[in-house]
Amino acid sequence: MELGIIADDFTGAVDAAGFVKKNGMQTYLFNGVPALSDISDPRIDAVVMCLKIRSCPADRAVKQALQAVKQLERAGCTTYYYKYCSTFDSSEKGNIGQVTDAIMDYLHVDTTVVCPALPVNGRTVYKGYVFVGNQLIEDSPMRFHPITPMTKSYLPELMYGQFQSQNITHIYAEEIDKGPGLISNRINQARAQRTRYIIPDTLNDSHLRVLAESFSSMKFLTGGSGLVGEIAAAKGSPNKASSQESLAFERGSAVIISGSCSEATNEQVAYYKGLGGFCLNVSVEECVKNFDSYCVSTTQLIIAHQSDALAPMIYATKTVEERVLLDVRFPDISISKLIERFFAQLTKVLLENGTETFIVAGGESAGTVVTASCLESFRVGTEISPGVSWIVHTKQDGSRINFALKSGNFGTRDFFQIAQTGVTL
Repeated sequence: MELGIIADDFTGAVDAAGFVKKNGMQTYLFNGVPALSDISDPRIDAVVMCLKIRSCPADRAVKQALQAVKQLERAGCTTYYYKYCSTFDSSEKGNIGQVTDAIMDYLHVDTTVVCPALPVNGRTVYKGYVFVGNQLIEDSPMRFHPITPMTKSYLPELMYGQFQSQNITHIYAEEIDKGPGLISNRINQARAQRTRYIIPDTLNDSHLRVLAESFSSMKFLTGGSGLVGEIAAAKGSPNKASSQESLAFERGSAVIISGSCSEATNEQVAYYKGLGGFCLNVSVEECVKNFDSYCVSTTQLIIAHQSDALAPMIYATKTVEERVLLDVRFPDISISKLIERFFAQLTKVLLENGTETFIVAGGESAGTVVTASCLESFRVGTEISPGVSWIVHTKQDGSRINFALKSGNFGTRDFFQIAQTGVTL
């Protein structure tokens, strides 16, 4: 196995898997740490493990990440990659640093890379600062993220308090523009000086390609899906992923579940509602007062509309102002946990009733839906939009369950509509 990727949430895992598959590697995705027999096939180039650890305590995240690394090691992995969000999505109390350091120590790696950027989706790093489009991340809608509000933009500041050391060096855009030879020299210099972390500027896909050419021989790297995709391209694959097996899209058995409250998802929900399909806003009050009966009635409504021209949507997507009002109204309740519990129950019942395609917005919601499905292994399909690809589980009877799992900030305004045009592997 050339490449083993540990992702800290499910949409991030799909994001990484899609870019790796797109760049030629036979790629398989697993919910959690798979059995060794599942990842020992020599035809597998890359394995992506989703651990859903982005928001959990650091000690638990480290424990799960090391379990994944050890399993990859047993399978003969050559290069290890810790994948987190392109907007870093972590505070001083987060766990990216602790997980990175623990893996470095286990693998006896002295120097690694911190490269969250994904330029194709407007996530860049310049002079060590993280940007979303033309805005510093602290000035973007990410400042109001309900779980990981980003109030700083400078990566060394974001790393402070999490990472073992502040022994950091930068590789700036003007250096990257001079090509991989200079970057290789900078890596050697960093190692000689026992620099622990390298933060490269990344303004465009050309920068990612240059960096990947220089970084591809490193044993352990960290970052977003942009770099790992180019690492896959730089390494190449004897099993070249070229097959495009078309799968029928079961239009009558699909559902859209939206839990993200990002600005992008709010726009996507508003656009989809404007198309005239069945859309139901989750009632927090009903979840609180009549959880079980509300789950039943909601499921019945969704099933009743699955033969409509557009897939039915159930959404808990809110604006910042709406979230504030809900927090005031229900001060003693974790609304996000309540919604995820509701989506989990919904998923189980829908699967029991034959729903075969789930289009999900939001990392937490995606993890909830897949976990509730009790499915563990997936083939990676084609890209719907940058950072979002189909994943497909094939059951023993040959039937398939299809998932399109979208990070809250990804996708064009019409994402929910275009995701219904087909599924391919």
